[in-house]
Amino acid sequence: MSNRYSKPLEKQLATKRLAQFMQKLRESPVLVEGDRDKKALAKLGCENVFTVSGKTRSSCEKAAATGAGHAIVLTDIDDRGNEIALEVREELGRYGVKCDIELRKAIAGLLGIRFFEDMARAYEKFTEETKE
Repeated sequence: MSNRYSKPLEKQLATKRLAQFMQKLRESPVLVEGDRDKKALAKLGCENVFTVSGKTRSSCEKAAATGAGHAIVLTDIDDRGNEIALEVREELGRYGVKCDIELRKAIAGLLGIRFFEDMARAYEKFTEETKE
C-alpha cells in the first residue's frame, strides 16, 4: 500500500486538517445524497445527517429546524453531486441557513474519495497511513 503521507510534517498537517473537518461534521447538520452516505457518516460519529435524494425541500426544512445557522453539504464529487449541492445551498438559504459546499472537496481530496459512502473506509485507511 502506498503511503501518501510519508513525511512527518505532511502526516501531522493532514491529521490535523482531518480532525478539524470531523469536528465540523459532528457539530453541524450535514446533508448527504443517500442512505449509504448517511450510514458511513454515522460510523464516524456524525449524528445530525439528513439525506436529500428525492426530498431536498423536506430535508433542508428538517436541517433548518435544528436551529443551526450553518450546515455542511457532502454530496458526491461528480456532476450530479455538484447540482445537488447547489440546490441544497439555495434551499437552505431560504431558511436563513448558511451552507458550506466546499468542505466536501477538501475532505474528498484528503481521503482520496469521490463518493461519501466510501468515507468510513477511507477514514480508517487514512488513520492507518498516518499512524506514528
